[in-house]
Amino acid sequence: MLDAAVSLGLTVALALRLVVQTAIGAAAMASADDADIRALRAGVTSPGGTTDAAISHLLAHDLPNLYHEALDAARNRAVELADQAAED
Repeated sequence: MLDAAVSLGLTVALALRLVVQTAIGAAAMASADDADIRALRAGVTSPGGTTDAAISHLLAHDLPNLYHEALDAARNRAVELADQAAED
């Protein structure tokens, strides 16, 4: 996100601030005891708005599958590391 924001013309300092604050805000909302992630996303996504455009683009390019593949790769590597540690 930082690199993308800078490529759009924001300074590194401003891009970093916006990216970090976005992550903090999302995490704070999601960590609430009664948080329903889908409802939270719907609540901040105006139909036809900027968040909707970004999410639509990510979904059109199969982001959910990329997350699954990335988590699978991380899990597989964790298993490899655990096996190596057990051998030592």
